[in-house]
Amino acid sequence: MSLFSMIIGVGATFALLRLVMASDESARLRVLLQGVLVQAVALIGARLAFVLAHLTYYATRKNEILNISAGGLWWPGALAGGLLAIIAIGSIQKNKVRLSLDRFSVFLLPMLLSFWLAGWSAGVAYGARLDPSVWYGIPSLDVTGVSLPRVPVQLAASLSALVIIGGIEWRLRKNLPSGRRAGFLFLVAGVHTLVFSFLRDDPIQPIMGVRLDVWVSILFVLATGILLAFTFEVKSRKIKVQKEAAS
Repeated sequence: MSLFSMIIGVGATFALLRLVMASDESARLRVLLQGVLVQAVALIGARLAFVLAHLTYYATRKNEILNISAGGLWWPGALAGGLLAIIAIGSIQKNKVRLSLDRFSVFLLPMLLSFWLAGWSAGVAYGARLDPSVWYGIPSLDVTGVSLPRVPVQLAASLSALVIIGGIEWRLRKNLPSGRRAGFLFLVAGVHTLVFSFLRDDPIQPIMGVRLDVWVSILFVLATGILLAFTFEVKSRKIKVQKEAAS
């Protein structure tokens, strides 16, 4: 088993543990199975996104498409697959989509950390090359397997995510309108990913001169911003209705 797979596996395990510990004891088995389902769909989405991004290669190597052990996962696909599964679970449970998003938001921090750390181990999402004399350069693998001093994008992203998102989780311990916790956390994670995407130096297909992962991060920030704004709009409507009823 590669170090990349081990790190992703540890992150997924901690995510499930957090999900179970945050659930009522009577519902833990059901929630655990739902969590495994979300992760399975996220894995499928990550693989599908990678294959589509490298369709020219896989068009002549169709037998490698299902060989996940050989590597090839892309985080936008994991995000899309996971969110679709979470929304589906919430829709089945009497349209509790926002509650479902809040519940599974505990997945965000461990999976984000595992993504950056696993990328560091596998030569993915690395920073620009630095002169060996630069003190903050950290040896990092690139796509060719060569380790060179580089801007420590993966390490900086991991540590900052732990501090920022972990701190926001702690601040959002109080009861909030459904969907607001997920909205805040996803929005911050999206902005965080967007910032560090600009610092990446690994090759990826550009669109209009901008990295594809940057475009995905921008779309995610816009979507989560709308979700967060909607939770405030819903609260404003409830207050208005209550005032009208009282009068």
